[in-house]
Amino acid sequence: MIRIYGTPRSRATRCMWLLEEMGVPYELVRVDTAAGANRQPAFLALNPAGKVPILELESFVMSESHAINLWLAQREGGSFWPADPHERGRILQWTFWTAAELEPVTSQILRLKRAGEPGAEARIAELLVSANALIQLVELQLGKGRFLAGDEFGLADIAVGSVLVYADFFGIDMAAFPRTGEWLNSLRRRPGHQRVFGAA
Repeated sequence: MIRIYGTPRSRATRCMWLLEEMGVPYELVRVDTAAGANRQPAFLALNPAGKVPILELESFVMSESHAINLWLAQREGGSFWPADPHERGRILQWTFWTAAELEPVTSQILRLKRAGEPGAEARIAELLVSANALIQLVELQLGKGRFLAGDEFGLADIAVGSVLVYADFFGIDMAAFPRTGEWLNSLRRRPGHQRVFGAA
């Protein structure tokens, strides 16, 4: 059975969400990063970077949540790795965009909110301007269809949606993006999403 090492409300949730949507059984191995469990020798033997998530399947181990999801989609096939190379291209585009553009901004907001350092609010305000510009790109794409990479819910929606599900916490006003807000609400209604994120 596939094991996912991580914690709820970490990047592990996007891997769990995909597995739920695909109906693939998995085991969540909880890693208490706050207590330093990710710095223990047994964990570092799996991932020397000391980060979650990790996927383990028999003797195969890999890290990086987006890479894990791309591997899972290709391994399982079906609608999450469509036959159309153009659809696969859009999946790759939005997955890499999330990792390279969106998450660096939201991760900085998260760190600043947790640190509560002097001047953090001004920096967060600057980052929210950047976040809004990025979400406008999602808004434009959703003007072309219900989902990001095709006519059906897919991996691109999980990549972007697993970040924007925390929009309220980041301080992003989704009312400014009606299509994206409607799309995000449709993702939240999915049973697979609800099993992983609960009321997030």
